[in-house]
Amino acid sequence: MREIIPAHVKLLAEKVETEEEYKQALSLGYEYFQGYFFCRPVIISQKAFHVNLASQFLLLREVNRVNINIQSVEEIVKQDVSLVHKLLKYINSPYLGIRNKVHNIRQAIALLGLNGTRNWVNLICLRDLSAEKPNELFIMLLVRAKLCEIVAAALKNPVLNSETAFLVGMLSLSDVILDQPMEHVVNELGLADEIKEALLYKKNPIGELLRMVIHYERGEWNGVRDWCGLNHFSERKLVDFYNEAVHCATEMTENMYQ
Repeated sequence: MREIIPAHVKLLAEKVETEEEYKQALSLGYEYFQGYFFCRPVIISQKAFHVNLASQFLLLREVNRVNINIQSVEEIVKQDVSLVHKLLKYINSPYLGIRNKVHNIRQAIALLGLNGTRNWVNLICLRDLSAEKPNELFIMLLVRAKLCEIVAAALKNPVLNSETAFLVGMLSLSDVILDQPMEHVVNELGLADEIKEALLYKKNPIGELLRMVIHYERGEWNGVRDWCGLNHFSERKLVDFYNEAVHCATEMTENMYQ
């Protein structure tokens, strides 16, 4: 197929439901993929991580502790030289647009704040843990997280913190990345009750927002309309926010892989 289509044309495979369909589309020259295959966890009993991935999971668990403070996050980052390099590279990237170059960890963490740094560490760990998965999974994770964050900020609801919404969106595919049930993941990570409830039951405001984002992702428009109606939110604005989330996710991916 690739031979008869101009090289500049990018091929999109839709409704990819199984690993076999994904591999077949890949072999035929497709470069973009959509489908529930990327959101399905393959549960592996007592999955064994090799040493590097085990350290990333421990880092995930440590940084998501309920009572963690900014000094603790700084110590966590300092223990991993590659993490120090990645943080300084990220904080000085064009994506953040900080004028003066940042040269040390304390300054970088002060600029990002506790939640910003926590979210960044989560992103780095989940990217590394998903290295053996299709790249589309990580992009989907980023789009979810950004859309949750953008919509939460626009709602101006005091119980909907945009940084927490970003974290919930980001962790919403951690069961797929880790090949473990979500109940096991949230307990292992020691997440705050609000985040656990959002990820497991989608009952609280952040969980309901996540449910709407998943409806949007899957084209389940009745669920999207119901949420917009209940929250007096413009469906037209949601389209613009989704496009913004895709753009942000693309920029973030480019900066992370440079």
